[in-house]
Amino acid sequence: MFNRRVQIEHRYWNRIRWFTLVLLLLWATFTFGLLWFARDLNHEWLGWPVGFWLAAQGGMLIYLLIVVVYAWVMHQMDRTVSQQLQATSMNPMGAQSKVSGPEMGN
Repeated sequence: MFNRRVQIEHRYWNRIRWFTLVLLLLWATFTFGLLWFARDLNHEWLGWPVGFWLAAQGGMLIYLLIVVVYAWVMHQMDRTVSQQLQATSMNPMGAQSKVSGPEMGN
């Protein structure tokens, strides 16, 4: 059973690392890629260049979207791992087990 717990936790942390890496790449691509070329977008929209709108408004929306997606996916992953650990009759990560009965002299 201990080996199964280690497998579940290892898979969980690998998924977290990959998911975080994907979101960081999305952040970096937007921040350094799209905004780098924002000056080349010389089209006017409401009297302002489109590049200005991308940098000022679009950036905040993309960053907010990244945070919301991260929180939602992490909640789902945590719930799934907790259910897997409970299904194998183990405590969730970080939970303290309460031992009672003949082992503790009760």
